[in-house]
Amino acid sequence: LVAGLGVSVFSKPLVILIGLAIVGVQTAQSYGIKLVPYNTLQKYFKGVDLRSAVQDNVALKISFGMMFALSAFAEF
Repeated sequence: LVAGLGVSVFSKPLVILIGLAIVGVQTAQSYGIKLVPYNTLQKYFKGVDLRSAVQDNVALKISFGMMFALSAFAEF
């Protein structure tokens, strides 16, 4: 939520697009559709297991993406 609020100060449409992209990629991944080539990216990021980072805690990532997108409408 704090990250979404921080980015929304600069651009509300950007926050909505990033949040919906997170939700969309996670939803597609749960149906078996691979939108991001993780095997190719894994060659560049040696110290991080990208497959585990994407496939573990899917509910947390979807709720994070939703809160990130909804934070664009928050006013403070």
